[in-house]
Amino acid sequence: MSEKMRVEHHGVICTANDAIGASFLNAFSKVCRERDREHAMWVKSIKARGVVGCHPDDGWVDRENGSIELCYPEIWGEIKIGALFALGDHDKCRIVRFTRFERQRVMIDPGIPYPGKWFYEEIQAEAPRAV
Repeated sequence: MSEKMRVEHHGVICTANDAIGASFLNAFSKVCRERDREHAMWVKSIKARGVVGCHPDDGWVDRENGSIELCYPEIWGEIKIGALFALGDHDKCRIVRFTRFERQRVMIDPGIPYPGKWFYEEIQAEAPRAV
């Protein structure tokens, strides 16, 4: 039995040409939609607490010196000294407050939207899950 399926998620198009592939795409699509729903609920929750953006708590975060380079942030408010910011995602995050900014003297990657380091103080070690 031949079953075709096409799924688009965040601009990525996946197709399946048989029942097994269609079953996989259906399950994957369901997981993606649920994760998007959880993320949207989390964003609504932290925005209500005055948080202006988020960034994965990944290699761009210098935990020893309390700084981050905003390489691919999700921003919905003004980034400035004193702003609250979430490091992580809806599964696990910590809330920080920006305390100072050091502009990079040399532009390493022109794709970075806020070139430089934002230093922070931790406000909340791990915010609870939104769901």
